[in-house]
Amino acid sequence: MQPGVGYRFISSSSGVSLDIGDPWPTSDGAVQCPLQIYGLRKVGSDYFINISPGSVNNIDVVDNNNVSLNTMPPPDQQVFVGTPLTAGVTTNYIYIVCQNDGGTPPLYPDPTPYTFISATVEVDDDDYGHMLIGIVEGTVVSGADVLTTTNYKGCNSIWTQRFKCGSATAIYFWSAV
Repeated sequence: MQPGVGYRFISSSSGVSLDIGDPWPTSDGAVQCPLQIYGLRKVGSDYFINISPGSVNNIDVVDNNNVSLNTMPPPDQQVFVGTPLTAGVTTNYIYIVCQNDGGTPPLYPDPTPYTFISATVEVDDDDYGHMLIGIVEGTVVSGADVLTTTNYKGCNSIWTQRFKCGSATAIYFWSAV
């Protein structure tokens, strides 16, 4: 009997029992979905996240230091840089960025999508398309850091296309496949 991912069953002389209490196992050491933000933590006075490996248009994504997300241990990416946490909420936006190569015709994406962490909302232009995959937030409550992570991307691969016509700003399309 194979009940499916995340479900467990117990078989004994008393019969069979199916456990459906945790159908989406994150506590089982299950593999994370591609390009999911995890591990928001404080180390000394700095804050870091990790992003699970993934690809865009079948091209592996690298971190903001051009290190593969497939590296073991996974590369740490610093958040809340230059912005100390206070009683107000500090937000960092986590993007996947693709750019064109500037050639004629331009190759998109060229050649390596990368992660980008910003304290502001990023805007697409003729050269760069941004996909917001999540946010991390931090605040201080009663002297203790309160850190939260919100993932916006589902558990699938990403495909992107760029459309540029005339003098209008390029438009980027992102899809889950």
